[in-house]
Amino acid sequence: SWNLDVVAPTVVIGEVATPRLSSVPVVTFAFSEAVSGFSLNNLTLTRDGGADLLGNAQDLFSGNTIDWQLTELGGITNTPGSYVLSVQPDNVLDSVGNEMEVGAQITWVVDTTAPSVDFADVTDPRNLPVDMVTFTFDESVTGVGIEDLSLTRDGSGNLLTGGERVESGDNTIWTLMDLNAITSADGDYVLMLVHAGSEIVDAATNALETSAERQWHMDATPPTLQITAIAPNPRIQPVADATLTFSEPINDFVIGDLSLTRDGGANLLTTQALTAADNQAWTLDDLAGVTGVAGTYILAVVAGAAVADLAGNEMEVGAQITWVVDTTA
Repeated sequence: SWNLDVVAPTVVIGEVATPRLSSVPVVTFAFSEAVSGFSLNNLTLTRDGGADLLGNAQDLFSGNTIDWQLTELGGITNTPGSYVLSVQPDNVLDSVGNEMEVGAQITWVVDTTAPSVDFADVTDPRNLPVDMVTFTFDESVTGVGIEDLSLTRDGSGNLLTGGERVESGDNTIWTLMDLNAITSADGDYVLMLVHAGSEIVDAATNALETSAERQWHMDATPPTLQITAIAPNPRIQPVADATLTFSEPINDFVIGDLSLTRDGGANLLTTQALTAADNQAWTLDDLAGVTGVAGTYILAVVAGAAVADLAGNEMEVGAQITWVVDTTA
């Protein structure tokens, strides 16, 4: 009697946890039957597609020629990167001379870099509540919860009640939702994701090491305007300039937003200079040439002028001043 064996041997490489924080000291190989000819020449180990890392320092051995171990890998697998360990079938034979036909391969990743996170931009300043804020990690993470976040207004305590939702579709981009009710009041808001005490880790269990924050100013209050009274009044001399002070900085205030009339006549303003260093305290210059004639003058904001603050709130109430030039003895 005899056994006919025409089946080529096969091999399975032992699993390696991935991604991982540490090196891989040992890799195992399990053949379907006893083999000969299996050596380091049948193996390659690369990192990030580079050169073969295996050398004379590694050891490949077996007690039964079925189960093998590749050892002394710790020194060459401790650098972060993507590793590929491959088995080539050349000259690996079973006991009757069948040569292995198919190789094998495993991959793993060594990752020692902590994840990082950043909040998406929030319109700032703004005049509407913030409904949701997105924050993005540079890799997939777990352990994110409402307890890792805080929201304050003007240095207050945490406004988050715990009823808000934190969700993600891919564990990389996360969204904090249901904020309307707690972001409607005027003030300076600070949203923080705090790393200390959190359980946020990446797939290799690297913990989040830095916090992130996003700030914005909520302003739903329209600006107001105070025009400084002209003195003396009545007066003999023309008025050289006028000062207009808003309650807050504003955008796009131009000469066309003002009118200067004498005795109810036409607008006298044409090319006068309107300037401000801070967009809040404005100076209207070059008035002497149009305020020397005797009469009653009114300087006012034109009805319907779209004067708005930086958050987009339009001024609702205008302002005006009156003075008299009297040159009659």
